[in-house]
This record gives sequence, structure tokens and C-alpha cells, in this order.
Amino acid sequence: MKKIDHLYSNFNIDKFLELIPTCKDFRASDFAELIIKCIDDYNDKDDEDELFIEYLEHLLKTGEFFIKLKKYFHIEEYFSSVVVEETLWNEAFVLFCIKDKKYRLFIANYGSVTTNDCIHIIDTTDKYNLKISLIELNKFNKQYHDIDKKNGKSEFNLNAPDFEISKPHTSDEDYYNSHHKEALMMEHKDIKLNK
Repeated sequence: MKKIDHLYSNFNIDKFLELIPTCKDFRASDFAELIIKCIDDYNDKDDEDELFIEYLEHLLKTGEFFIKLKKYFHIEEYFSSVVVEETLWNEAFVLFCIKDKKYRLFIANYGSVTTNDCIHIIDTTDKYNLKISLIELNKFNKQYHDIDKKNGKSEFNLNAPDFEISKPHTSDEDYYNSHHKEALMMEHKDIKLNK
């Protein structure tokens, strides 16, 4: 079985709901590690270079990981805001969890250096409201306006535009084959623990 298939087949929703309240602001790699804790019998055998974690980070930032887990989640809406073209941008989505009936507003910060990408959960509610989601997202973007006010206009002009509703942030098969081919090919290895 491929490692990615093992991930989807062995996702533990109860563990996810136990751990997700601890998540507010994470580097994308840390959020991927949190998700790994929600996978029954997962092991990182043959992933010394963390290629699979890198692939999982991408799936989490775009929401694609949750899309594959249809019995637990669906994505209500997608948003985006480009702060500096090709240098700093934000994408967001509202994730509904079928089990606890909560809506979680996720933001993924992207930069030109992917190791600095972050995932934030900025709101959790019992009811989805587009207007409130946009207010929360634009509050998040206010940090860029504040930087420019404090330091004067930077060379990048960080006055981020408001978030707008966007298309899903999914990538196509060609992207995955060129950027994450090794991770896609990784096999899950069962490890029997000696007691």
C-alpha cells in the first residue's frame, strides 16, 4: 500500500479532534507532524529526507488532504490575497468537520522560501458566515498594513489587498509528478514492535 493511501485509510478523526485545539499558528511542517499523530500505525520508515512530510504539507496548505477525507470533512469556501506578487501570498479555506459540526477557518501563508510557510487556524465556529470569515481574514492581513505604517513603505509595499473568494487551491497531477514524485511512490512499511 502506498504511504499516502495508508494515511487516508488510517486517519483517526477522534485523535484529530483531540489535537486540533492545540493548533493555532504552526509552521506547515509542524502541522504536518500533528496530522501524522492522527494516523494509526504510521511510521516514517524510508522518509529520512522528509519528502513525504513535504508532500503532506502541500496537501494541508491547499486543503486537498481534507478533500480526500469526505466522510469527515468538506470545504465550504476558498479565499486568497496576494500581498507581494511571487513573494508573499495567503490562501484560506473554511473546513467543516462532519463529526463535531464545527467550521474552522484556515490560512496558509506562502513565501518564496517554503520552509517558512505557515498554517493558522484563526476562527472556529458552530455556524458558517461568509461576512465574518472575510472580516477575520482581513484582520489577519492588517499585520502587513501595520508593518508599513510603522516602518514606512517598504520596497515591497506590504499593503495587502482584502481577501476574495477564490477557486479551490488544488494542484494537478503534473505538478505532483514533477514536485513530489518520490513521495507519491513511497510504500507504507508495517513495523512489528518487539515487546
